[in-house]
Amino acid sequence: MNKIIQASFFLLLLNLCASLPAQMIDNDIAPDWVLPDINGQSHHLYDYLDQNKPVVLYFFDASVPPCWNYHNTQALQDLYTEYGPGAKDSVRVFYIETNPLTTEDNLHGIVGTGQPASITPGDWTANNPCPVINLESDTLLSQYELQGDYPTLITVCPARVVKIAGQRTAAQHYELLTECPGVATDSIDAFAMQYVGPYYICWGHLNHPTLRIQNRGLKPLVAGTTEVVYVSTQQVVWSEPWTGNLKTYETEDIVLPRFNFTSAELTRFSFSPAPTLSVDATPLNNQAYWGISLFPNFALYDTLLNLELVTDQYGEEVTWELIADNNQVVQSGGPYPNLANPGTATYNIPMSLTKGLCYRFIIHDKFGDGVCCDYGNGFFRLKDSWGNTVVEGDTMYLEATGYVSTGYGTDTDEGISLKDPLELYPSPATDVLYMEIPDFIGLSNARAEIRNVMGQAVKEFEVTERKNSISVQDFAPGIYFLRLYFENGTIVAPFFKEKY
Repeated sequence: MNKIIQASFFLLLLNLCASLPAQMIDNDIAPDWVLPDINGQSHHLYDYLDQNKPVVLYFFDASVPPCWNYHNTQALQDLYTEYGPGAKDSVRVFYIETNPLTTEDNLHGIVGTGQPASITPGDWTANNPCPVINLESDTLLSQYELQGDYPTLITVCPARVVKIAGQRTAAQHYELLTECPGVATDSIDAFAMQYVGPYYICWGHLNHPTLRIQNRGLKPLVAGTTEVVYVSTQQVVWSEPWTGNLKTYETEDIVLPRFNFTSAELTRFSFSPAPTLSVDATPLNNQAYWGISLFPNFALYDTLLNLELVTDQYGEEVTWELIADNNQVVQSGGPYPNLANPGTATYNIPMSLTKGLCYRFIIHDKFGDGVCCDYGNGFFRLKDSWGNTVVEGDTMYLEATGYVSTGYGTDTDEGISLKDPLELYPSPATDVLYMEIPDFIGLSNARAEIRNVMGQAVKEFEVTERKNSISVQDFAPGIYFLRLYFENGTIVAPFFKEKY
């Protein structure tokens, strides 16, 4: 097996559990640290940042060949020589060794007794002016949410925010450093860092849009206003006062209530300090933009799902996640045990989900060739209790995206009562079933079909009205499923027919 298998689907459901940690991304706040290098000199990250010096962190594992390959490009050594101490003195660069098995001798290219030759490919300190730190614990790795994919390069700006640098040349690193926000110099400077909320409109509602702000001023931020605006029309769709006590460089995620969101378009999220605080030094950085999208497709599934996962010999390469529309991982699985020989292992993972928010399911194969076929004929299949397949596949070369919904329940949050996107009543029905369709579902070329529990079609018809009466008088008693096909997707809703 080997490649990233990604099958994504979105569900309109309620959050299941607390979020799990994810790898650090741009604009995250870098944790502080004080560490000695292998020459015994102590280094304090925030001290360098307070001197308005950005810091490049090179996290590496001496036994990993790509780390040595990048080291030999001399990119970091050249950056340090031209812009570090003794030169322009505007940048700091640190090598941070992450493997607990690596010794100081290994960093000098010496393989110890009983160690494999692969523990180090050479002398990491030769012609290297950058300080080298050999970590003695994984505390820093946890704080920076590193997940063992080395080399990892992170630039830390004086304003404490990180930029994921990647394997750049010295010139490219310096270009990134010139974009770094510097130390705080003005009394009031609020910064709208980024929009971190849901990206999709779920049945006409945006579920708790969230704006991350940072105080880049010298005085605490204690009051302001958050605003949401459609860029094309300049229509203010939401405005809410904010109070708090945000000290210099501190951040906060401002979570707004759920509200109606009728248009999929570029949207401006902004935060403005209260006028009583004094004038914001840089008002242009108070705005973050995001394109909010409608779900392109809908299909109604039961709330009880089951993931049938059949791994091949290399189960340790397989992981999966259920991710809410605010990008929180709410359920996950894997990696799974390897088998001694080619073959398969089967796992059934139940998911009991409720109604209300949007989710996606992503399954990964670390190596990249999927769970089929040379090492065992594996596959994955996510189905609901009605037998509907939500998403399935076996190799990386299949990328399936399905958008699914269980419909709305009653939302007690913010006191808003929501109804099912497709209303079928009465249930049980005797002679006539009524169907009502909300306004945000387009009816261009819409049609519907009704199937019984055996999957047999018993009625098909075009849909041109929002309120429809459907004769079911001749239906046998039992459970049926009505599927509405419309311009942006599909909805399936069950109903019960009783004897006339």
